[in-house]
Amino acid sequence: MDRYSKAISRATCWARSSVDGFRGGARYAMAVLIWSAAVLWIAALMVVATGGLVTDAAKGCRTTLTLKHRVSDAERAHRGAIREAEAELARCQSAYDREVAVAKQHLDALCDANGKRLGKGHGVTLFERMIATPQGTASLIGARAGVDTADNLAVTKRATLSRTVAGGLVAGLVGAVVGGAGFKKTKKIDARELYLHIEAPTLSRVVKCPPDAGARVRSFAAAVNTAASRAAIEEPQRPQRIREAEQRLAMAQAARGPIEAVQHRAQEITSNPQLLAGIDSARRELESYRKSKSPQPAVPGSTALGKDKLSS
Repeated sequence: MDRYSKAISRATCWARSSVDGFRGGARYAMAVLIWSAAVLWIAALMVVATGGLVTDAAKGCRTTLTLKHRVSDAERAHRGAIREAEAELARCQSAYDREVAVAKQHLDALCDANGKRLGKGHGVTLFERMIATPQGTASLIGARAGVDTADNLAVTKRATLSRTVAGGLVAGLVGAVVGGAGFKKTKKIDARELYLHIEAPTLSRVVKCPPDAGARVRSFAAAVNTAASRAAIEEPQRPQRIREAEQRLAMAQAARGPIEAVQHRAQEITSNPQLLAGIDSARRELESYRKSKSPQPAVPGSTALGKDKLSS
């Protein structure tokens, strides 16, 4: 402030001495001009004087911001490495779970008494090893299926139907069963009527089907016959296949090596000395700079007054 006061006093003296040689309107005009120049000079002097303070403050802010960014970058690098390890661990865990699930599903399918479901039609459900009807379930081994019209069924399947219907399963459609031994036609047969007949060692079933569903019914009967042939071949091999599936499941469950390796690597990254040292170094540098810029508290006895009091 003493500097500014001296500058203002100097400008005032210079302005007064400059207008002493003028009179009247010229004196007033010259005074305004000289005072304007003096004000501009003082303003320029103040800007130059305070500019250093502003520049120092701006530099301090930039330095603090740079150090903060250095800390943030170090912490971000550490978090990024941890996230990458966690993502790799998730991928390994997902692959492990998938392998175990596939092996377990394969074993469950082999141990299932019915086997995989292959199809369903007209109240009959076909499985890999069994066939299910409303009247019961039977093994596919030795089973056969066919499709006939009512006329052919009445002529060629009398003996089989006598065992199946036990006294009138298709009564009114094909005929009536008397004593379960044979058929007696009691009414005229519609040749368009279509029937799916299934014969197994422990089950016989006749299903009436729509006359216009011949293609679908014959396709289902062919699927039954194919599944029965396959079941007869695969059934003796099933115990061995079950043992192999159990071994595969045990191997899949024991294959935790990749997961454990990634877990160990993730723990190492979490406590990585190099990454943590970078974070600590950046934090210490920032804290040191803040302390260097903060005002230092006065120490008791360090001032002249304090020295006088101590000496007295």
